[in-house]
Amino acid sequence: MKQIKIHLNGLKAQLYHNEAGTVPIAFEIIKKDVPFIDPKTGKNKRRSSINKNEHFWTMFKNAINNTIKFKYVLSDVWFSSKENMEYILENKKHFIFAIKKNRLVALSLEDKLLGQFKSLESLDLRENEVTRCFLKGMEQEVLVTRQIFTNQDGSMGVLYLATSDTSLDFSQMTAIDQKRWNKVRY
Repeated sequence: MKQIKIHLNGLKAQLYHNEAGTVPIAFEIIKKDVPFIDPKTGKNKRRSSINKNEHFWTMFKNAINNTIKFKYVLSDVWFSSKENMEYILENKKHFIFAIKKNRLVALSLEDKLLGQFKSLESLDLRENEVTRCFLKGMEQEVLVTRQIFTNQDGSMGVLYLATSDTSLDFSQMTAIDQKRWNKVRY
């Protein structure tokens, strides 16, 4: 079969992956229906009346209502808000999200209760290991990990991941997250 690549600005897609492959199960075309004047440039612009989290919640709820069987929700940093993580947990699913290096974490329940949070980038996280911690503002303990990789241009990159499934090890966590990058084939 021929692989089709589609890139659309303003499109949010939800993909389902299992042993047989990856298929799209939902998408939202972002409609920029609210005009506004950009305060920096003074130019007329448009934005969507529905924010990205609302689109995310709609697609997620549709997957549940359509009785699609899944355990994990995978996403990049764009959707890794506290609200999205809590929404997934309220619906009895797990997340594996890329998170920003400045995300604040407490390394123990005691640190959390004392309000002692540190940014991920300031921690000495070992590569290829997971660390138990609490993301600031969240009740549930999560696992975080740091991956170091080489970009196509030869530069080094760092990816931080967080998961609500505290039974995973590094290999399991990163293998599941890699499914985000599988290409859709038709």
